[in-house]
Amino acid sequence: MTKPAAMLTVLLLVAMMTAPVQAGDTPVAAPAATAAIPLEISADKGLVWDRANRSYTAKGRAEVRQGEMQVTADQIIARYAGEDSASDIQTVTAEGNVTLSQPPYNAYGDRADYDVMQGRAVLTGANLRIVTPDERLTAQDRITYDAAAGQMTAEGGAVMTRGTDRLSASTLIATFATDAAGTRALDTVTAEGGVSITTPRETITGKRGVYRAATQQAELTGGVVIVQGPNRLEGTRATVDMKTGLSQLFGAGAGDGRVRGVFYPKSNKAAPVVPPAVASKPVVAQPEAAPPPPVSAPAPEKPATAPLPVAAPVVDPAPEKPAAAVSAPAVSALPLTPAATAPPAAPLPDEPFAVPTAETKP
Repeated sequence: MTKPAAMLTVLLLVAMMTAPVQAGDTPVAAPAATAAIPLEISADKGLVWDRANRSYTAKGRAEVRQGEMQVTADQIIARYAGEDSASDIQTVTAEGNVTLSQPPYNAYGDRADYDVMQGRAVLTGANLRIVTPDERLTAQDRITYDAAAGQMTAEGGAVMTRGTDRLSASTLIATFATDAAGTRALDTVTAEGGVSITTPRETITGKRGVYRAATQQAELTGGVVIVQGPNRLEGTRATVDMKTGLSQLFGAGAGDGRVRGVFYPKSNKAAPVVPPAVASKPVVAQPEAAPPPPVSAPAPEKPATAPLPVAAPVVDPAPEKPAAAVSAPAVSALPLTPAATAPPAAPLPDEPFAVPTAETKP
């Protein structure tokens, strides 16, 4: 902190603690939590006192402290009301990389407008979020800090996450409390408008919900629906134990307050085969794949034998020419003449006919 900044900070602290209310001024009813607590402003690059506009501007890691509450930003502008009392700071505007801290949480935004007398700050911008040691809350519209009530409100698509569990609603109101040991911690988160709790096992929806950090239990009311996969249960109130995963559904005490559930039990048996319906469009058969070629067994190896002698090629002799056919002369037809009559044979003698033997010479 520079020397001028330190001097101006001391001046502000002393003036705020000792300045009386001027005649004609209307005192503002301030919460007990902030009425008697001084406000301290500091910065790395110094403070600019603009008397004409009744403001102080802190630049370069600017910081505002009031009790346990601290606001840091790129630039902080503090505005006061009275002409004669420069320490009567009414509002503080923080711009650029804003962080609002009060243990055990930090809130982040692009801009913060802090009403000092009311102890109330509004954060706006992109990536609005509240971070505690166990929970994280985000919002799309704004985050409001109320020192007197000990609350931070996330508005517009608000979501709180704790581990794998998720609580979402239009508005989430986080209330912090201090225990007997003086430790400040998250007490409850109240969800309003389109409430939904999502866990790895189920999704529960309702109109309103309350989450209690000490027990890690949530209660939803108003048209509660629990969806577990294909199963659906309906009632008027449900409790969810985010630590054990146990959910309970209740009906109304009077009228049609019955709890309803539709379940789809699982079966280990195979589903019956239902023949397909006749298609209205022609079914185009897909061409069958060609069968693989048959695998032929390898030919048996022949036993090794001595090579056979190579015979000389046999040359066929030239074919003999057939002998020319001898044609017989044509026989002329002769006239048939009667053969001459042979003379009659002489009569054989009466003596016997001797047969010659081998010794017989002819």
